[in-house]
Order: sequence, then C-alpha cells, then structure tokens
Amino acid sequence: MDTPCLDTLLRVGEDDIQWTIAKHNPEHTLNYLKTKLDDSKHASGLELVMDQINPDPKALEYLLEHEAHSTRHELAILEGKLYCSTHEPTPLEKTMTNYELYQSGSVWWMRDLTGNNVACVYSGAEELGGKLTETDFHGLAKLHDDWDVTNYINARKENNIWT
Repeated sequence: MDTPCLDTLLRVGEDDIQWTIAKHNPEHTLNYLKTKLDDSKHASGLELVMDQINPDPKALEYLLEHEAHSTRHELAILEGKLYCSTHEPTPLEKTMTNYELYQSGSVWWMRDLTGNNVACVYSGAEELGGKLTETDFHGLAKLHDDWDVTNYINARKENNIWT
C-alpha cells in the first residue's frame, strides 16, 4: 500500500487496523497516536513502540511529552531509543558489541533490541543483583516480557547456573 492509503486508514479505520499498520510501519506510529488522545490510546501506543526495534523518533517524543510511560524503565527505554534514533554512535561505540556497550553504560546497547527486550534486560539485572554476565545479557535480550524473565530466572535456579 502507498502512504496516502495508509494515512487514510490510520484516520478512519478501526483501531485494530490502525494499530497493525503502525506496528509494521513505525513511521505511521505518530499518526496512530494522534487519532485519539485518550489514555487507552497512549497505553496502546506505548505497547506498540515497545515492540519496535526502530520506533519513529516523533512518536517517542510524543509519548514522552504525554508521559505515557508508567515505570522508570519505560522512561529510560523511551529516552534511550529516542537518543539512538537522533544521534550517531562514536567511532569507538560503532566497534563495540551490545554487551560491551551495556557494560560501559552507553545507551547504544538498546539500538538492535525492541523496548520489550530492553525491559527484560533491566528486569533480569534487578533480579540477578545488578550487572549481567554476557550469557545472561544475551539470554534476557531475547525475551519479551516479565513472565519470560521469571521463567529465565527460575530455570537458572533449577539448574544451579549462578555465575
């Protein structure tokens, strides 16, 4: 579909159609967010952005302006994703792995992950007492929600994998 058609559907289509268009076309997320200015749309918009690797910077700004986040992790993720979408990494950061970037405290470790993946890394780090091993970082970075993190932590405990 071309952009005018998608824009029309975003304006007049049913909510689930609008959400699906924005999910698969991050550049349309801001239009989706602006179709309704109620709390349910902001929550749905946050969920949408958290599931995207490269969300639209204008949608991120919009969500931050409307304080759509409910946790400090969501705030950090929105800010980190916005930074990554509007800046360039240093030459050194370009050579570093996501785990090395995570260890160094650089937000660039978020660049190749969805917001939900990042939230799982944050949640897992809290559960495991702080910084993560490389194995845990990569394991948690593949997860989607707190339920997945709980299962990951429980599997570590059951298998006595405490490094």
